[in-house]
Amino acid sequence: MSRSDKKSKYKGSENLIMAVFLDYENPEKAINSLDRKEHFNYEYADRYIRSLGEVKLMKAYAPFEYYKIAGENLKKYGFELINTPKSNKNFIKNDKTDPKMIVDMITIYFLHPEINLYIIISGDIHFLKPLLVIKEKPENRVYVISEHYSLNKIYYQYSDKVIKYHELKKLYI
Repeated sequence: MSRSDKKSKYKGSENLIMAVFLDYENPEKAINSLDRKEHFNYEYADRYIRSLGEVKLMKAYAPFEYYKIAGENLKKYGFELINTPKSNKNFIKNDKTDPKMIVDMITIYFLHPEINLYIIISGDIHFLKPLLVIKEKPENRVYVISEHYSLNKIYYQYSDKVIKYHELKKLYI
């Protein structure tokens, strides 16, 4: 398969208006747990997402006081950073990120009816309920981008497309 064939693997045929929601700790911790000494690199997802159509808004959620460099990099791509400070440093996953992201997803759904593709960058099961609300409109689609090891398999059943981070990485390296 040539490189150009690989690039078209995920490309849609119509122009889409998108909202991107990034649960930063989900892919970051999944990639770090593989002991590859690498970090989540949004560039691979960005290249794919921008090939689909117009990005209307982008929000990234994390305790950015711990991820300062990542936050600065995400701003360069156009993300609005939503700082979700940890209430306890011992928590493995931030307990404030998911609820904030869920509320924002539903709010955007009602405030921006022109958005017809929602991209969730996380494999966390907590985003299934807003996904189901968004998909109540038949014209709406939801794509999930996740590292394989943090992806809840139920997304294969309920999202329109599941894209694995490591596959995007292979496409754009």
